[in-house]
Amino acid sequence: MPTNNKTTNIGLNAWVATDKPKRADFVADNELIDGVLSGHLNDGNMHLSATQRNRISAPFVTGGYSGDGAAQGVLLLDFAPTLVLFARQTKPIFAQSGGETVVSGGFAIPFAGSGGITIGGNRVYLTQTQGAAQDGVRYNLNEQYGNYFYIAYK
Repeated sequence: MPTNNKTTNIGLNAWVATDKPKRADFVADNELIDGVLSGHLNDGNMHLSATQRNRISAPFVTGGYSGDGAAQGVLLLDFAPTLVLFARQTKPIFAQSGGETVVSGGFAIPFAGSGGITIGGNRVYLTQTQGAAQDGVRYNLNEQYGNYFYIAYK
C-alpha cells in the first residue's frame, strides 16, 4: 500500500519500515517519473534542439566561390544564413576607379545588405554590373573567373 510519506520534489512513495508496498505503488511511482521526465525532456525552453546545438558547435561555415560573369550569381548553402560576409580575393571591398565606386565585397542579412548582395532562404544572390555603372557604382561580386571567399553564419 502507498505510504503517507512522499518525496519532496515529485511525490514518490518514501516508505518506512512498517509500510507494505504493493506492485500498484511501484507502477504509480513509475508513471509519475515518466510524466515528469517526458515533460522535462520535451521542454524546448530548457533543452536545445539538434539545429540549435549545431549552431553552437559550428556557428558559421567558410568557403570559396568562383564567379561566372552573369548579372546575378547564386551561392547555394545548406542552411538559411543569418549573416554573410563576402569578398573578392586580392581586391579591396570598395575602390574608386575611373570615377566609379567598384564594390568587390560586402555583407548581407536576411532583410538588408551593403549593396549588390542579398539573402533569400539558403541562397546568396551576388550582383555583377553589366554595362555602365548605375549611379556611379559598379558591383563586382560575380566577375567571370573571379575568386571570392565567404563566411556564412547560421
